[in-house]
Amino acid sequence: EQFNTNRFLDVVMSSQHNPNAHVNAELCWKMLQDFADSLRTTSSKEQLKLTECIVGIDVDDDLYNNEISRERIRQLFPCKVVFVEILPQMYGHVCKIWNLLGRHARNDFIILLGDDI
Repeated sequence: EQFNTNRFLDVVMSSQHNPNAHVNAELCWKMLQDFADSLRTTSSKEQLKLTECIVGIDVDDDLYNNEISRERIRQLFPCKVVFVEILPQMYGHVCKIWNLLGRHARNDFIILLGDDI
């Protein structure tokens, strides 16, 4: 079988930054709320004291890149929250973004969640 150089095309296309993408703000906030609720209900208070969420936000993200949204995220999560700005030169480079976020983590056990929980 011939090697297909385009076998990752779907992954590459789905990871591209699209500043014109339609954003349903209500749905985005609901997904974050659902994740925070799940974290709260499946973790003990002792575990949450040791848990941190590293949140990467694109610098041109109209929904999340402002202090009101950051404070709302802090209030949603039952643990420490660290914000990291994602610069345009990193858009579309998912592994590089995750490496950047991982460098901000202070714990040894890290779980990476997909883009836009």
